[in-house]
Amino acid sequence: MTIFRRAENVLLPQYLVDQARQLETYYVDATFNFLPTRHTDSVFLYGPTAHFRNYLDRYGLEYKPEEIEFHVEEYAYEYLLHWCKTYNRLKSFNQISGWDMFDVLNNMNRVFGLPDISRKKYVTKLKEKEKKFLQEREKWKKKLLEYEAESSKRG
Repeated sequence: MTIFRRAENVLLPQYLVDQARQLETYYVDATFNFLPTRHTDSVFLYGPTAHFRNYLDRYGLEYKPEEIEFHVEEYAYEYLLHWCKTYNRLKSFNQISGWDMFDVLNNMNRVFGLPDISRKKYVTKLKEKEKKFLQEREKWKKKLLEYEAESSKRG
């Protein structure tokens, strides 16, 4: 059985069911989603990715080159329009709000065949703010402990 994946999410329960049934299952990434998405209730841009072509070649499935030609730019406007309409809804937006620009850029690199980038090198403003917040919190915790120690000496 072959399943064409549409999202980055890994569905562990599905893998467990496949193993329990002793199914020979192949999961093939066939999405060009470069914006945040969810496994369900989302917008998906399907197409013949490099993984899909590798799958066809590996199993000797014949195809004509024009059958797997795909130009993301032909579908980008419609994809972006539907994505905006979907995530303009607050409930949908809240489900992807944890993504940051690093995630978007890394997905774009994957879609366009560019190398992945490292989160260690690419620090987003969100991560910088989180780091500053944690540092500030530690500073205030230290001050509170010092104050409590001084208070217990006096009292």
